[in-house]
Amino acid sequence: MIRLEEYQLKCAETAVYRENAKLITIYPVLGLIGEIGEMVEKLKTDGSVDRKEVRKEIGDVFWYCAISLADMGEILFIDKTMTDRQIMDFHLPVDGACKLAELYKKYLRDGNEEKKLEMIKVIGKIMMVTIYFCENVLEVNFGTIMEENLAKLKDRKDRGMIKGSGDNR
Repeated sequence: MIRLEEYQLKCAETAVYRENAKLITIYPVLGLIGEIGEMVEKLKTDGSVDRKEVRKEIGDVFWYCAISLADMGEILFIDKTMTDRQIMDFHLPVDGACKLAELYKKYLRDGNEEKKLEMIKVIGKIMMVTIYFCENVLEVNFGTIMEENLAKLKDRKDRGMIKGSGDNR
């Protein structure tokens, strides 16, 4: 299984937004919030799950977690201090996305390093809840999804399709 640090380093190889210094930190945080929304859209209202589509979105959530933390000077981590009850109360990563947006707004406005530290903690919680979902709902190891995500991104990069939108480029 791929190690988190290795995954984070490989993610950086496809972070083309870094060519524009104005996008560092804002692009990955907004991307993470957006991918969480896309992941939730793939969950069916009747409780069923389109496993293939959700796996793609989870891979993107992992990528944005990894790259957001890298741009904040942090190593990708999982908040293992969360109890099962806290994980279930977190309502997938949606609560985390909302919290992250609020913290980031205040961080941009005030430049407060305390808000940055809170954002880092929220990203660790998003990682934990997403991993829990992978392993307990999709019944797949999160490392497998990370490796699938890297393969997808490498293929896009090799074909010159890393920029753009949509899963099937």
